Amino acid sequence: MQVVLKGKTRKGKTRIGMHGPLWTVVQVNMEPRPDEMLVRSQDGRDLRWIHPTADPNFMIVETP
Repeated sequence: MQVVLKGKTRKGKTRIGMHGPLWTVVQVNMEPRPDEMLVRSQDGRDLRWIHPTADPNFMIVETP
């Protein structure tokens, strides 16, 4: 599954600028963070946990 992210903060916007807006979901609702999802950038250089609705740096704008 893939998601399109948009940066909310300077940190989020920088990450989108470096790695692009399309990210692949690796895991959802797994330990150690059951409320977050693990996503990987398309270039494979960044892997991070984000909250689908209340993340401080990113928001999901689309799921293609």
